[in-house]
Amino acid sequence: MDFWNDGAACNGCIAGGRYYFHINGNGDIEPCVFAHYSNCNIKDTKLIDAFRSPLFMEYHTRQPFSSNLLRPCPVLDNADVLKDMVQKAGAH
Repeated sequence: MDFWNDGAACNGCIAGGRYYFHINGNGDIEPCVFAHYSNCNIKDTKLIDAFRSPLFMEYHTRQPFSSNLLRPCPVLDNADVLKDMVQKAGAH
């Protein structure tokens, strides 16, 4: 998988814990290395709980983010969806 170009092969974005997630240097558990939003930290949250967190659940329930699977990325292709997910999840 090469992230963006495999949207059609994996029915959308691979991030948000579907096949991939990211933990940054501060320990924030992010849905993607390119989406710097979180509401969980590895220092005080188990991974299974992070995957059940509001932000990760937004990623899970909204997949795919677009009917065009060649444009699967919420950061690059669907910024309005990303903004709404972050706001609804209360992420920072």
